[in-house]
Amino acid sequence: HTRMLTLSSAHSHHSSRVIGLVSLESGQFQKSVIQLKRATIINPKDEYTQVYLAEALLKLEKEHEAFSILKKVLCLHPYHESAHFVPLRRLRERERLGDFESFYQEIADILPDMKSIAALYHGSALVLVRLNEYSKAFEMYEKAIEANPTSYRYHYDYAVALYRQNLF
Repeated sequence: HTRMLTLSSAHSHHSSRVIGLVSLESGQFQKSVIQLKRATIINPKDEYTQVYLAEALLKLEKEHEAFSILKKVLCLHPYHESAHFVPLRRLRERERLGDFESFYQEIADILPDMKSIAALYHGSALVLVRLNEYSKAFEMYEKAIEANPTSYRYHYDYAVALYRQNLF
C-alpha cells in the first residue's frame, strides 16, 4: 500500500477505499474507519465510500456520526439506494423504525426543491418495500407523489406495492 501511494498518489483514494472495504468485510472495523475516512478526505464527492464509512461506524456503535454522514449523502444524492438502506436497516434492527420519519424530515428540510424531496421519499419507499415494511413505504410513496405529482414512476411503484399487498 505504501509503495503504491509513493509511486502514484493519484490512486491513493482508490487504494484507501479498497483497504477500508476489505477491513470492513473482515471485521476490522477501526482499521476500516481510518482507511475510509482517508478516502473521503481525498475525494469527498465519493458517496459510495461515505456509505461504507457509515456502515463501519455503525459496527463500532457510533450511530450519531454514521447517521450524520448518511444525511449528508442523501442531501447530495437523495436517490442513493444504499444511503437509504443502511439507516433504515439499522433502525429496523434496533426496533426504532418509527424514528425514520424524523430522519427524513431533517433531510427534506435541507433539500433545495420539491423534485429532490420527492426523490428522497421515493428512494426510502423503495427500500422500505425491500424490507417488507409496506405500511411505512406507502406513507413515503404518498409524500413522494405529493412533492412531485407528475412523476409517473412514483405512481407506478406505489401501485405495484399496493398490488403486492392485495390492496390494488
